Amino acid sequence: MIEIDNLSGNLLISLENQQGNFFSKSLIWIIKHSDSGSLGLVINKPFVKKVRKTLDVKTEILKKQVKIRDFGPVERARPFLIHAGTGDLRKTNSVAIGADLFFSEYSHSIFATQSNLRQTRVGVGYSGWGPGQLESEIVSNFWLLAPFDRKIVFDLPDEGKLSAAANSIGVDLNLLPRNIGHG
Repeated sequence: MIEIDNLSGNLLISLENQQGNFFSKSLIWIIKHSDSGSLGLVINKPFVKKVRKTLDVKTEILKKQVKIRDFGPVERARPFLIHAGTGDLRKTNSVAIGADLFFSEYSHSIFATQSNLRQTRVGVGYSGWGPGQLESEIVSNFWLLAPFDRKIVFDLPDEGKLSAAANSIGVDLNLLPRNIGHG
């Protein structure tokens, strides 16, 4: 069972299904959770705007045909990376989020060292919650919690990630009532 006081590293499954709500049908990887708030990244939504015109996204991302992700509604002009790494990255502003996974603000030097682009995600923005806000939303049935699964994050197509995370905890989202997730 996942402890609500330590959500870092877990997945949030949105129970919100209203059109027009950013978090509708979102799967969020909680990167950091503490008494001062939470930071998470939506991992199942591509960024749909014209990237070159709206962001200062580096050409090497586009040349390597890496999809730009929509990590969340906060600070949408800032690109971020989820990437593999070694101990050398501990000297940077990268935050360790798994055995060999890191979260950092976009950096050409970090992106250029990524030999396995299947384990690299580039995205804009992030999802954030103030102190106690995420816990309150979970108790109000806006979210389900699932343990992190590397295969869901990196190997499945976007459209299959949400249901795979729900299935990992024995939930079929198609069987839930439509009005769930509204507190």
